Amino acid sequence: RAFENSKIFAVEFPDSLQDIRNKAFSNCKNLEHVNFGHGIQYIGSSSGMDGERCFQSCHKLKRIEFPEQVRGIGEKAFMNCGLEEVVFHEGLTNIFASAFAYCDELKKIFLSDSLQYIGRFNFAKVEEIYLNNHIPKGLLTIISSNFSATYTPEYGKRLDVLLIHIDNDVVCVPKSLNLSGQTEIMTVLEDRDKERYGDTFKLSYLEQAKQDTAFFTYAYGTPNENTKEYLKEQADEIAKRYLKAGHIELLVKLLKTGFVSHNGLNTLLEMLKEDSKMNLETQILAPPVAAKIDRQEPVVMAYIMQALEECRRKNGRVDAENLRLD
Repeated sequence: RAFENSKIFAVEFPDSLQDIRNKAFSNCKNLEHVNFGHGIQYIGSSSGMDGERCFQSCHKLKRIEFPEQVRGIGEKAFMNCGLEEVVFHEGLTNIFASAFAYCDELKKIFLSDSLQYIGRFNFAKVEEIYLNNHIPKGLLTIISSNFSATYTPEYGKRLDVLLIHIDNDVVCVPKSLNLSGQTEIMTVLEDRDKERYGDTFKLSYLEQAKQDTAFFTYAYGTPNENTKEYLKEQADEIAKRYLKAGHIELLVKLLKTGFVSHNGLNTLLEMLKEDSKMNLETQILAPPVAAKIDRQEPVVMAYIMQALEECRRKNGRVDAENLRLD
């Protein structure tokens, strides 16, 4: 607790320093910069247990780079920090439980091949993970352990999918994996089984996670016919959810696939009309989503009208073909 609750804004460690232990810099709310030097091998102890909360609740700490000699990061070391970027170099072998718990602004991480183990309750809000060749133990366990299917006001807005970049491919994984699903995903990743990259959506026990995973697989990953057929069946429901949650860019991308049905497009138009009639009380209760939809409404409307026109042309071609067959 050497500097706990202090007002320091930067710290540089000498190369002679070897240990940082319990709550040494906990709750330093002005701390923005840390240079670990070239001597520290463990943030906490080598077991990960003696060194809890070293930098807990340092909300202004946005970026951390761990030098190559760092081998382990202890439990809860950076819990509840404002981290947006973390750089792990080759040499790191262990990230212990909750080391990066509640770092909700951390959306993308790059993991080194030397990393062997990741403990539970890390990287809950991460959306993309970049791997080279090695898959660390605990990679998918920690993703699923952070997932909660409990309904909250934020649940419908959440995107229940993780993008794993490996070997220049993108594997989309649902965050609601059960134990058998985790085993199957690990097999797919370890075998680099590209034929099964498009089937990962099936491994979730939640429909919302299946929908998000199938759509992201089709849009960013390696889809197959199973992905496409499922997405066609679910496109109307996905579109309604994305519009309601304010995921406008994703909605536009979904509309461009041509999978949303004629009835589904008309439903979206009705939803937009209802949103435009929002009374002041509703806008006060949900200003971010309401404002986002309001600003993007002309864009969404244009894409819906374009999709409807394409449906009419498609149906016209089918009718003409049927007429010729008759």
